[in-house]
Amino acid sequence: MIFKSTPKAISILLFGVLASLEVVNAQPITSCPVSQITTGLVPSLTEKYEVSGNGIRVFYTLAGEHALVIQTDLNGNGVPDYVENVEKQADAARKAYNLVGFRDPLESGRYRAATHIDINLGNIAGGAAYSEPGIWGAVPQRGGVCAIRIDLSSGIANYPGTWSIMAHEMFHLFQYGYSMMKRSWFIEPTANWAERIIRTGTMNHPDPTQKLPQTMEEMQTTVFSQTYPYNFWSRLAKIMDPAEDSIDLPEELRNATYVDGSLIFKDDKIRGFGFLSRFYQYLDAEDAVVSQLYGWPEYDWGSGNQNHAMHDARVLKVIQRAISSTGMKNHQQPDQVYDDIEGFLTMN
Repeated sequence: MIFKSTPKAISILLFGVLASLEVVNAQPITSCPVSQITTGLVPSLTEKYEVSGNGIRVFYTLAGEHALVIQTDLNGNGVPDYVENVEKQADAARKAYNLVGFRDPLESGRYRAATHIDINLGNIAGGAAYSEPGIWGAVPQRGGVCAIRIDLSSGIANYPGTWSIMAHEMFHLFQYGYSMMKRSWFIEPTANWAERIIRTGTMNHPDPTQKLPQTMEEMQTTVFSQTYPYNFWSRLAKIMDPAEDSIDLPEELRNATYVDGSLIFKDDKIRGFGFLSRFYQYLDAEDAVVSQLYGWPEYDWGSGNQNHAMHDARVLKVIQRAISSTGMKNHQQPDQVYDDIEGFLTMN
C-alpha cells in the first residue's frame, strides 16, 4: 500500500507529477494552429471575464444568438453571476485535480504552447471540451494567445445548484493532456467519476450483484463495445474508494463559494482519486510507446487512430496496473470483492 497517511499520499502523488514535468520540460513546444474564422460562436462573444493569475478566461455576450439566458448580477460588479459561477467552478475543480495528483493541462507536453483555458458560453446543449489548442487570429478580444477550449451552454437552468458540468468538462482537458487515446468507454466515465470531486459520494451505485468482467469476452461485450459503460466504472469506483485514505481539502478550497455564498465543494474531504491519477499517469507513458510503435507524431495521431479499438487491450492493462499499485489489498474488503478483483487482474 503506497498511501499510509494523507500527507504522504499528497507528496507521492505530487512527486509523480513533478517527475512528469521534468520530462515534459525537455520537449520542444508544439505549434499552435491559427484560425482566421470570423463567424460563429467564438467571434460573436464580445465580453471577457478573467481572474488575474489563473489562466482561465470566460467569454460571453449579452445580446444576439448566444446571449446569456440569465443575466442576474447579485453582487453588482458588472459581471453576470452565471459567468462568475462558471469561472469559480472551473478554477476550483482544476485546483482540486492538481491537489490529488493530476498534471495540469497547461503543464503537459501537448499543450505547452498554450497559455490559457478559454471557456465560451453560447447557445449550445450541455458542454464540450476540445482536444486541440488554437489561436483565434481574427478575433481581437482573444489577444492572439494560444488556448485550449471548452464550450458551455449559456442557459443551464439553476446553475450552479447541483451541477458539476464545468468540473466534468475541465477534466476532459486534463485527460487530453495525458493521452491521445480517446476511446469513449473510458474517457466519459472517468470524467463522470472525476467531477464528483466537488460533490458528495461517488458514481452511481452499481448493481450489487454485478461483478467486474472476468474474461476478455465479457470485457468486450460489457465495456469495450459500450459508449458509456457506467456499471463497470461504478463497480470499480465502489471497490477503489475504500482502498484509499481521504485527503482534507485546504482552507482555500473548503471555503470557496459561488456568488450567492453557497459552497462549491459539498464535502471537506476527497477520496478515491489515487487510482484515477495513477491510471492517467500510466496512460501517459503508454502514449509514448504507441507513438514509437506505429511511427506516429507524438501529438498528431489523427482522429481515427485516437479512437481506434486497437488501444482497448492496452488500456485494460493500464487499469490493472493502476489497481495493483494503489494497494487495495491492505484494506478490509469482503471476500467476494477480493475474488472479483483477483479475477479481473488476472484477465488477459
